[in-house]
Amino acid sequence: METTHDQLHSHLAAEALPPHERTPRWLGALLKNPVSITGTVLVILFALVAIFAPLIAPPSIPSQPYQIPRNGFLAEPQPPTTGLPFGT
Repeated sequence: METTHDQLHSHLAAEALPPHERTPRWLGALLKNPVSITGTVLVILFALVAIFAPLIAPPSIPSQPYQIPRNGFLAEPQPPTTGLPFGT
């Protein structure tokens, strides 16, 4: 495959740019907009919480990680007590 003069020139021109000017156009636009930075940080934060969820809040019964812990089988919520200050 032949390399044309224009392709070679554009490749060399890209290498001649300083590192801060080599960023892709979409990344530059993303970093200039504070709302997009906030959204990106939030997405990364949620992804990290999801990845490390087993370490952050391990299941109470490790052999049954998908079982939801229950405090009784009553359909009605119970008022606060000393053991459960926010009720059930």
